[in-house]
Amino acid sequence: MKRAIFLCLVFFATFEVIYSKERLPAVINQHQPSIFPIISPDGSELYFTRKWHPDNTGGIYDDDDIWVSRKNGSQWGSPENLGEQINKKQSNSLLYIFPDGKKALVYGPYQTTNENQIARATENNPCFAMTKKIGNKWSKPEPLKIEDFYTSSKNYSATMSTDGRVLIMSLQREDSKGNLDLYISFYNQETKTYSKPQNLGNRINTNGVELVSFLAYDNRTLYFASNGRKTKGKLDLFLTRRLDDTWMNWSEPEPLDFLNSEWDENSLSLNITGDTAYFTSGDTLEKREGIYLAELPVEFRPLPYLIIEGKILAKSNNVNELVRQPVYFKIDNFDTDFIFYDTVENGFYRFVVPNKTQYNFFIFAKGFYDYSFSTTSSKFEEPTIQTYDIVLQPQKEKDKLVGTILFQTDVDTLDRTAQEILKQICKNLKDENFSKLLFVGHTDEIGTDEYNLQLSLRRAKNTARFVANLLKIGEDKIEIEGKGKTMPISKDLAKNRRVEIFIIYNE
Repeated sequence: MKRAIFLCLVFFATFEVIYSKERLPAVINQHQPSIFPIISPDGSELYFTRKWHPDNTGGIYDDDDIWVSRKNGSQWGSPENLGEQINKKQSNSLLYIFPDGKKALVYGPYQTTNENQIARATENNPCFAMTKKIGNKWSKPEPLKIEDFYTSSKNYSATMSTDGRVLIMSLQREDSKGNLDLYISFYNQETKTYSKPQNLGNRINTNGVELVSFLAYDNRTLYFASNGRKTKGKLDLFLTRRLDDTWMNWSEPEPLDFLNSEWDENSLSLNITGDTAYFTSGDTLEKREGIYLAELPVEFRPLPYLIIEGKILAKSNNVNELVRQPVYFKIDNFDTDFIFYDTVENGFYRFVVPNKTQYNFFIFAKGFYDYSFSTTSSKFEEPTIQTYDIVLQPQKEKDKLVGTILFQTDVDTLDRTAQEILKQICKNLKDENFSKLLFVGHTDEIGTDEYNLQLSLRRAKNTARFVANLLKIGEDKIEIEGKGKTMPISKDLAKNRRVEIFIIYNE
């Protein structure tokens, strides 16, 4: 009988799941302090901030520089400083990488190259900025325009939504409850400015310190550090989930006690599928802080979302080759009025879309026929990667551009000059044996993406209607496309406000 009881206990013990943290190897952790570990979406690079390292841009007196370690097989390589393009002699940190791996949010004393920037960063007034990855190098950071941006603290952190429209920051401002509070700003497409930071309120913020760590790719699950709650140590990690689309209502924060310890847990990021965390902590064996990883229990992972990724290929002589020119994406969801635009230049794409929705992808590139496809993420119960390679068909050389007409700013009607040009084009077309006429509308860069898309379509439709009446042809002979502001041909805005007319000949 005693033996049976013992076997039963052993049986149930085998089902206990123990979540333990693993300290990353010495090649990464040999220098401390190291903070803000950010894993790249493909898992091949780990970015982190080293304090007072001899090889920082400002040497041992340089508070923070951004470093990167690249994976070779299963081994992490020797970390490299990102260089003076990113790292200045003052504090610099990389805080968030977008799902495509091409853009990152950084913080530092960056000067703007945009004369219309609201405020310029100085040594005593650093700022959040965006940088783009070109090959293995990151571009000069361009400061974000944030209305009424200031913070009284030298400490900082931030994260973003996957589309870049929402910015969550740790700041110390006049209405802060503690030393650092979480604030949120929203992007205005027309002014290209983030709104005045709003305090996220008492459910999130305490009389202590709140450091934002990571907004998961579901755009709902937020991880942050706090010392203003009952904690195991100084700063502990917490999770909260967004309850509605105002971004101001959040669930009661839950401690990540399977990670928290008597050490500081002050920053965290997740891999692209949201099941593994990279974070700062410490342990009794090493007796010092460092960067760790751990598998997350299911209940502490993000809500389901779909990662759709793949190659962009061009069919050439029966061989599919990577397209290494700008390819423009428009992604929309008609139920939520969600519209997102992006540009891919290296032949690979990756996007994250929320769960339980159908998304339509529209792809176009100069010299290729447009391409579209749809995908539904409703069947997924966890973050899921779906691979979809896109093969673009080159436009036939015999599809000929026969004319271009221009428009005034924000106008879709044909003026007298445009009408005269179209009459001459129609005279030339009477002897042409074409299959169809293609009208492609464009705009300048002023205005939102969606407004310009609709404006370009109206221009194309009005032009097509005028030509069809002159030639007395039906709708079956007409094709219409709108490109919005995605395909400029000149720095002169007037030349971009145009409709191009193509002949599509019979096969």
